[in-house]
Amino acid sequence: MDSKSATIIASAAYLPPKRVENSHFETYLNTSDSWIYERTGIKERRWAENDVKASDMGLIAAKEALKKAQIDPKEVDLILVATMTPDQPLPSTAAIIQSKLEGCRAPAMDISAACSGYLYGLSVAKAFIESGMYATILLIGCEKMTQVLDPEDRSTVILFGDGAGASVIKKGGSGLRIDRVVLGLDGNLAGSLCIPNGKKMQMSGQEIFKTAIQKGVEIIELLMEQEMLSMNDIRYILFHQANIRIMQNIQKRLLIPEEKVPTTIGYTANTSAASIPILLQSIPHEKNHRYMSVAFGAGFTYAGAVFTSL
Repeated sequence: MDSKSATIIASAAYLPPKRVENSHFETYLNTSDSWIYERTGIKERRWAENDVKASDMGLIAAKEALKKAQIDPKEVDLILVATMTPDQPLPSTAAIIQSKLEGCRAPAMDISAACSGYLYGLSVAKAFIESGMYATILLIGCEKMTQVLDPEDRSTVILFGDGAGASVIKKGGSGLRIDRVVLGLDGNLAGSLCIPNGKKMQMSGQEIFKTAIQKGVEIIELLMEQEMLSMNDIRYILFHQANIRIMQNIQKRLLIPEEKVPTTIGYTANTSAASIPILLQSIPHEKNHRYMSVAFGAGFTYAGAVFTSL
């Protein structure tokens, strides 16, 4: 790797102030705090107010990431927004965010890969930067999951929260060098998690659970083989925060020590494409350590990445 490698130089996150504890669902659904926590690892989640959109949360995270990176919006060459809950069909959520970043004239586009969206976006950013096409890319994952949930559906409404995360990616520099990104998709499972036109989210929970574990194991093993890594070489594995039991099953199968798996799911729930950047900005970046990230989501998409902290 050299100075031409794409590097995440700063990340930031935003969570709405409204906390929704598991006890909220006890008031109208056949469930309990203990039932939810034991099956998901979730104690609370953040829900945005009705007038707050995905772009509003993404904009806050983006501004904070740019501030951390000491990058003026005018310097951004491209904006990528990973979301499955766009403000509206047209224009893109990325275009809306660009319009609110003062002085920014960068091209912008949405990426729709559900919970794998941030890592899918990371692969696009890496390719653009290392080809020399762009020098500074703003990658945002923002989701208002509450707009696609049926409040009466116990299988989905307890699992998700709203939020946003953003990263500034440049050629070279200090931060997390993006060593490798791998993407996958099994379109035969497209119906296992979907939002049909005019309807709310529908999920085949057991199928998603089983496939996420299978693909998570496959991605980690593939990345370790490609990068010639052992588990001892990896400081942290940053999982998409879908369900604590998915993470625990993967840990058990690959003998991953618990201290290598930081989580936010207890207080964020599943924030889809925002979950990895939210987690990313919460962990310490220790120089010369290797990090790995894994995601899986509707489609059925899955993805993984390896980083080196510089």
